[in-house]
Amino acid sequence: MTGKQKTIKERIELEDIGTFSGQRTRIVLCPADPGEGMHFAQISGGGESRIDCLTPLVVDSEKCTTLGNKDGARVLVVEHLLSAMYSLGVTNLRIEIHGPEVPLFDGGPEMFHQKALEAGLVEQEADTAELTLAKPYMFQDSGGFIVAFPAEEFRVSYLFEHPFDSRCMQAVEVVIDDQTYRSELLKARTWITDREAEIALSSGMVKYGSPETTSTVVSKASTSRPLNYDDELPRHKVVDIIGDLSLLGRRLKMHVIGVKSGHRFNHELARKIWADNPLVS
Repeated sequence: MTGKQKTIKERIELEDIGTFSGQRTRIVLCPADPGEGMHFAQISGGGESRIDCLTPLVVDSEKCTTLGNKDGARVLVVEHLLSAMYSLGVTNLRIEIHGPEVPLFDGGPEMFHQKALEAGLVEQEADTAELTLAKPYMFQDSGGFIVAFPAEEFRVSYLFEHPFDSRCMQAVEVVIDDQTYRSELLKARTWITDREAEIALSSGMVKYGSPETTSTVVSKASTSRPLNYDDELPRHKVVDIIGDLSLLGRRLKMHVIGVKSGHRFNHELARKIWADNPLVS
């Protein structure tokens, strides 16, 4: 059964320093009209540039998800915000951003989810658009893969191989609705290995603080901060899959299975699905 579109009731303002840019960034989440969709309004120099939250506008997915438009405007690290909004059923939102990236905060979706609930949600008159698959889709590369099967609900499964011990495998499976999102995914934060952290610092990729500020750094023997779940690392992969596939612009009905996959895999899969199922305005 088709649901109703939603937006937030009141504006939400958040501010922090961007991990990759080192610049202070302010974002303002604003209510939007039915049919307006999810979009960023990057504000700079007295003007603004609109970037719709849609798969064809993904311009980079190496370390995070970056959206961009034909005018050259770009917004980095959109996945956690979009994941949280998808879980709440928010379909229409204007995201004013004063800076180049969405702040990571603690590295997970909880801040965005919490602030949206505090602002309140508004159900709108218009029906939501749904995407139901007619066939499976798959992307495979470098020992990993991601596949989407037709389903009557949105379900995500992920098989995780520990980066320091291939014998250590973890599997998670979550039906994506707000109740399970809150209990199973809300506190799942981003992570990197200690080697990736060293490279990020030495290369200047991280321009604010250190990787430990916003990420769980995983080494062979330990993690830099206590885990919120025993299997927090694969759970965060599910958070990312939700945010990345939300860029298909509809409520999703599919069973997605990821094995040693990441942002690039998510978007390659989404492009294949989009090619057969473009969003028609």
